[in-house]
Amino acid sequence: MCTLPNFTDSFFNISDDPDLEESQSGLPSLDLSSGSIVNNPDGTGDVTDGDPFQELSDTRGIYPKNVIMSYLNINSLRYKFSELSDILRQTLVVILIVGETKLNDIFNQSLFDVSGYRSYRKDRTGKGGGLLFYINSNIPSRRREDLELSLVESIVVEVTVNDRKWAVVGIYSPPSNNKNAVYDDLCSNLDKISIHYDHIMVVGDLNVDMKDETENILTKCDVFDFKNLIRTPTCFMKNCTPSLVDVILCNSNTLLFNTFCFNCGLSDWHNMICTVFKGKLTQVPKEKKRCAGGPKSKDFWPTIKPFLSNKGKSGHNNIILKENDDIVSDQTDVSNIFNEFYVNVASDIGNDENGNDEFVLANIREHTKSDVNNQFHFKPATPVSIEKCIKSISLKKATGIDGVSPRLLRACCEQVKFPLCNLFNHCIRENSFPDRLKEAQVVPVFKKKDPLNKENYRPVTAFRPGFGCQSTLMRIVEDWRKALDNHEYVAAIPMDLSKAFGCLPHDLLIRKLEAYGLGDGALKLLSSYLTSRSQQDRKADIKRANTVKYGHKSFSFEAARVWNSLPNEFRRVENFSEFKRLIHTWDDQICQCAICLSFAE
Repeated sequence: MCTLPNFTDSFFNISDDPDLEESQSGLPSLDLSSGSIVNNPDGTGDVTDGDPFQELSDTRGIYPKNVIMSYLNINSLRYKFSELSDILRQTLVVILIVGETKLNDIFNQSLFDVSGYRSYRKDRTGKGGGLLFYINSNIPSRRREDLELSLVESIVVEVTVNDRKWAVVGIYSPPSNNKNAVYDDLCSNLDKISIHYDHIMVVGDLNVDMKDETENILTKCDVFDFKNLIRTPTCFMKNCTPSLVDVILCNSNTLLFNTFCFNCGLSDWHNMICTVFKGKLTQVPKEKKRCAGGPKSKDFWPTIKPFLSNKGKSGHNNIILKENDDIVSDQTDVSNIFNEFYVNVASDIGNDENGNDEFVLANIREHTKSDVNNQFHFKPATPVSIEKCIKSISLKKATGIDGVSPRLLRACCEQVKFPLCNLFNHCIRENSFPDRLKEAQVVPVFKKKDPLNKENYRPVTAFRPGFGCQSTLMRIVEDWRKALDNHEYVAAIPMDLSKAFGCLPHDLLIRKLEAYGLGDGALKLLSSYLTSRSQQDRKADIKRANTVKYGHKSFSFEAARVWNSLPNEFRRVENFSEFKRLIHTWDDQICQCAICLSFAE
């Protein structure tokens, strides 16, 4: 028989312990009946009405379209993220800087990501320091690690607000730092920052009491014309005089207003400090989502992925780019920039005319020992194979340029499998791939580093189902294991090729396939597939002609030049096919004008 110990009422009465009562006398007490933090006798606690962010909510209500920025020394984020993230999910602030996060590489950043916000992070150790910088993804921003301080923990982010470029410096200096060394480090970096930016803001905890004139940092760096916008104490450490250590230093204080601080109850000693930027921003409409019941199987991966990887996290829906020192936020203009970039991405790379291709091809033929009588040829399709392919298409796949959804295609499978079978077999017989099927929609996916740089996005169209990095790693690990079991040596040479697929020479690819044993008909069909291709960004309806650098170009350079120079209102999807039909009615003679002759060369 199991018996439980009997607890007296004094077990739960903490007031009977004088030591415990004394140790908690300096902390704000929690009124469980109202959900509010009651003021301490010294006035350090100031959270009422049950909402710790009431002052921030009131400010957002008065200024619904302004950029509001906040900073909080939170003293360990790991157990307070849920409460802190509420002000981001409610869009109470546009910029939030968190100090003393006390995170390390054990904590994946995806655990602290918030939808609609981009984040920049710097860790020291899991026991001290650390910064986390959140900014709404609709605000153009990029991290400037080259301008960050060496001694003091800092994150420097370029932020564009109302066409003004700001350098916002999130900073945390631990008490152990030498104050003179902190001044020197800060002034040295402000010298570099001021070369690039007219508007500079330093936000964070310097652990220097700004009320003490002998230690006031403004007297040390007055050459930058900084003013501290925080005027009241922000740190109320137990048994210490309230101090002003959390600051907003700015050299353009006339562009900010309504600066305030308040106790949100999340930090042990520190108040949250806030300020508002002048000038209203265009509001981006939020996507409306309908409630569809409880958790489903599709919710599993988005839930578990933050614990595994940060890959592909951009934190935003609309892409903002910096092109020729101009911020581009219009999505049609962004799509045109991406199209132009992806079309010409390989124009200056991968053109090694001195490469020993014949030596490589000879080695392939020797290795494969291909038999001319046993070459690869595409087999004719059958209605049964067409039906199998249609039914294997996932209904979650996006609709292509033709507007035919996978669901519609699967519903009409019985009616379309015979015509499709005839069309595919016609392509195989004629060794020609239809031009309409060469039109691709690409989606720019953020990859790394600066999100304002177009080179840090990769175009995604399709992939080989069932094969990826995981399957490749499993294959090579299994090969290594077998080699070791056979007492063989194992070695690996890791390589990361820049834009490997973008600079792949199509003509060399066809020649390699020929060396591997593909027949003439298969080679002609694949060559037709690789040439005369076009693409468009999924978010735009303006198509770009792809002037393929390698291989035979059925869509000539001069034709692509004409199409890409046409006005946007003409370059629509419905006009592209007609334009290509007119191009293909031209004869093979090359125009003798200077421009066309220069392209022909």
